[in-house]
Formats: sequence, C-alpha cells, structure tokens
Amino acid sequence: MSVDRYSGMEGTEHIRFQRLVQVCNKALEESIRKLQSWEKIHECFPNYGQTREGIENLTVCQQQVIKLWSNLSRVEFDAIFHERSIEEKLNQLDDLINKARSIDTSSSSKKLRKIDDLRPLELIEGNLQGAKESTLERINNKLQIIKESNEALETNLKDLNDNIFQELDQLQQVYDDMLNEKSMLPDETIKQAVSDMIIESRQTS
Repeated sequence: MSVDRYSGMEGTEHIRFQRLVQVCNKALEESIRKLQSWEKIHECFPNYGQTREGIENLTVCQQQVIKLWSNLSRVEFDAIFHERSIEEKLNQLDDLINKARSIDTSSSSKKLRKIDDLRPLELIEGNLQGAKESTLERINNKLQIIKESNEALETNLKDLNDNIFQELDQLQQVYDDMLNEKSMLPDETIKQAVSDMIIESRQTS
C-alpha cells in the first residue's frame, strides 16, 4: 500500500481526502528535494567527495537514502490513514455536506401551489381559502421536516468535523516530527548512513 494509490482518485464528491493526500505528497516531495542536494552530501564528505570513487559511491548512497526515506514516509502515512480511518471520516464529512446541499436545493426548487392550478370546481365551490390553508399546512410540515433534518445534519457535521480536526492535528504533529526541517535526518545521521553504505560496498566488491 502506498500514498500514491490515492493520487489518481476521481470524482468530485469525496474530495477532502484526496486533497489531504495531495498535501502529504507535496510535503514529502519537498523533503526529498532537500535530500537530493549534492552539496549537503559533499559537506559531510568534503575530501572523499572530490575523488571519482567518492562521487560514484556517494551518488549511489544518496539515491538509496532517498529511496529508503521515501518508502518509510509513505508507509507511515498509509499507517496513519488506516489506523485513524482518515479516509472514511473525510468521506463522511463530504457526504453530510452534499446531503445538506441537496436538501437545500430540493426545498428551494419546490414551487407552491398556484391559484391558476386550482380546478374550476374548487374556485366555484369557494374552496380557495381551504386550498390555501391546506397548501400552507403542507409547506409548514415540509419546512419542519427540513428544519429537523438540517439540525440533525448540523449536529452530525459538527461532531464529525471536530473529530476530524483532532485527527488532523495529530497528523500534523506526526508530519512535523517526520518532515520538519529540524527533525529531518540530521547531517550526522546522513553521514553515518552513507559511511555504512560505503563500507558495505567495499566489503562486497
């Protein structure tokens, strides 16, 4: 499983999770771009990086470090999404919003019964007032149903929204821990990792 599997998501109904994945991918790309800097690797091995052997080995090691960091980050993102049901919760939020919008649209599109629609017999028998009262009663009933439905949706939406924001705050903290410039693979860690790879490559050659 990889964060990449979400990048091709289609449809406009469930867009919030897709946008979250896009943000995570962009953040990961930014962190990888920093690791792709040859100057950073060369600073760790100024003398060795000037030799032909050093350039070749350091380039290979740099690519391996980038690949390892990318894979670990994507696995971590996937684990967070799965563990906290981020996709399901954001999709529920999309569904509630779409449902609320559809109710507003359907209620506004319904027309009141026009006087011109009354049958001649109703007008002749003097039932105009009764028709008005009946129409108003039906309208009031529908408005009450819509009001109760909207109140329930609003409550569910608020609860879900609060829950999602809590999860996103925790996700942001994980992101800060993983991808923040201060916590990203310190120079000494990179240096040690590359050194180990160079030693291993020499032993196997």
